[in-house]
Amino acid sequence: MIGKYKKQRDIMDMAFIVRKPTNLYLDKIDEMIDWALIEKVLMRGYKKSERGRPTRDLVVLFKSLLLQAWYNLSDPGLEEAINDRLSFQRFLGLSLSEQVPDETTFWRFRERHQNGGTLKKAFDEINRQFKKKGLIIERGTLIDATIKQSSYRPDSVNRITGELRESKDKNAAFVSKRGRTTYGYKMHIGTDLGSDLI
Repeated sequence: MIGKYKKQRDIMDMAFIVRKPTNLYLDKIDEMIDWALIEKVLMRGYKKSERGRPTRDLVVLFKSLLLQAWYNLSDPGLEEAINDRLSFQRFLGLSLSEQVPDETTFWRFRERHQNGGTLKKAFDEINRQFKKKGLIIERGTLIDATIKQSSYRPDSVNRITGELRESKDKNAAFVSKRGRTTYGYKMHIGTDLGSDLI
């Protein structure tokens, strides 16, 4: 049966609540999104006839996938990060005594909702809510590329001995702008057209 775990606060949760949040970004996002609408979208991925033990909270699993995307984590890395970081647990609404979903749970949830199309619909719902609040601007982006020359020489071959001289700057590359080639870096700056947000 599809359901949710009932959450009861315990003594450890009270200490968790009074601790000052360190990741205000996650707290702000959590406040801005109507998670009940996201849950409705995700529930479309289940048939009424499905039976079995209650599943994990769908919103917790969806929020976990958001954290995974934002912080570039693998499934095992996501499980480890949630266990380790109080800010992630606060964002997910997990109590300190609750067990964190394991990597297999994330994989199964993602597979089910990707194949059913509900994952894309849930992301579309988040974008709709952000757009309604004026947080997504669709006029376009102006991009400027600035070239920064490396202070080191590129790799070169000695013409006489044939010996390769490697550059000390392993991250630099040959970049070109308006027909001029430089050994260094290309830095991009994007600005929203109309709002001037960088």
